[in-house]
Amino acid sequence: MDLDGHDRYVRDHAPYDAPEYNVGMGESQPNGNYYKECQCFSLSVLLDAGGSSDFYSQAGRGDGISIAPGRPAAQAENSPLHGLFIDTKRRVSLW
Repeated sequence: MDLDGHDRYVRDHAPYDAPEYNVGMGESQPNGNYYKECQCFSLSVLLDAGGSSDFYSQAGRGDGISIAPGRPAAQAENSPLHGLFIDTKRRVSLW
């Protein structure tokens, strides 16, 4: 979460060859062993509410965009489905 300034978000390339590990900004990583133990999913959120222009290296991400970028996978434990990407055009003050 970021609340101020002109920011630069650069996504590294996935260290794995499997497509289910190739997740982006605001997407959850596959759950792997954690899913087997608790049957629960990861949640990821990228929130930039600073209201200023920012740089995003990933296509489909940018100023004023709000998306749920995840996608289902064939096996639940490999799902990067649960995530949010939010960049507000207006600055949000929490206090």
